[in-house]
Amino acid sequence: VDPYLDLPIDYYVRTQKDWLYNINMLASSKAHRDLAGRELQEYCQKHFNFNKINSYRMEEIKKVVNNQTKAA
Repeated sequence: VDPYLDLPIDYYVRTQKDWLYNINMLASSKAHRDLAGRELQEYCQKHFNFNKINSYRMEEIKKVVNNQTKAA
């Protein structure tokens, strides 16, 4: 499983040339850095938001507890 394939920005590099291109682009363009930062922030909020994750976990735990209570 490659955790980087579904990122909103494509910095997946296969060669040293790819790496240098991306680093130079980010270093030379504030607009590109800002855009990449916003896109990554949105991605992280959607996929790694602990409030949402913990709310989902709590709902699942409540379902299990309710099912066990009904069975008893």
